[in-house]
Amino acid sequence: MRRGKIKSICLTNRSGIIIDENEQTISFNRLEDLDLELNEAVFFEIEMKENGLEAVNIAKMQISP
Repeated sequence: MRRGKIKSICLTNRSGIIIDENEQTISFNRLEDLDLELNEAVFFEIEMKENGLEAVNIAKMQISP
């Protein structure tokens, strides 16, 4: 899985952008309700969709105390 941070979120169409560890921007459609926040660290996979690469299977990184 890849790692990144949430760069932007559009609440209207439930989509956004993730910046990965290599500074690549990857869009996502937040079909599932993950309650993501800006700058939140996430794991994700990428798939080729109609409009290019898209982040899928997004999961929040759990930070242990």
